[in-house]
Amino acid sequence: MGGTGERTPENGAGGLVFSGEGGGPAENGKLYLEEKFCYFVFALGIVFFIALTLYAAALGPRGADVYLYIDHVQSLLDGDGIQTNTLFPVSVYPELMPLPRPFLQNMLSVYISLPLALLLGAYHGLIATGLVFYILTSLIIFMSASDRKHRLISLAMGLTFLFFPIVFTTSLQLFAEPTTAILGVLFVITYIKPGFSFSKSVILSLIAVSLFWTRENFILLLAFLPVAFVFHSLANKNTRIGKNLIAIT
Repeated sequence: MGGTGERTPENGAGGLVFSGEGGGPAENGKLYLEEKFCYFVFALGIVFFIALTLYAAALGPRGADVYLYIDHVQSLLDGDGIQTNTLFPVSVYPELMPLPRPFLQNMLSVYISLPLALLLGAYHGLIATGLVFYILTSLIIFMSASDRKHRLISLAMGLTFLFFPIVFTTSLQLFAEPTTAILGVLFVITYIKPGFSFSKSVILSLIAVSLFWTRENFILLLAFLPVAFVFHSLANKNTRIGKNLIAIT
């Protein structure tokens, strides 16, 4: 029965599986080697990206906004708090409206980089934070493949993102893009998961608020969430629409 061209039935998890068809030892072995190859190439890509970024960062900061980010982080590290030399409307009549003036670049990226800035300094802490967020974003994209057969595609997508010119540029410019990238990917992954529970609504709302803190134009995303909550609740015949809408508060 094991002659050439014959198929021998074997008991599989889903019933009878023929060893000459998909799912056999030969194909599984090929997929296993392909998967390990993808992990190896992805790891090499990360190492190269880190080395390239650190080499370029060693030349020092560049660009006007870069110095603002460094100054804001250094002010927090020195215990001077939030301060700025920018004249905001609230500064015109301080005796009438004594509101505190925010950083000019008052973004989430400034505050979220503080842990690494405490260890590495303001400039290198910002660089390291951007590296971590971009690598995590690329890793999430790479691991998004649902099975081994799509691992090569996810490898290509993950490395394409990591070495996209604007990604490399903003990893040196200390902008808000690294924070925006990982929050955006997390929002999409959370949104496309089946179901639309209250906890999922809360998570999406928190990510959307964080994105808005990073870039004000994400206020459009905040406006989209209530519509999405109602749409999915009605589509799933979920009578707890109110609980989902409460999440945005």
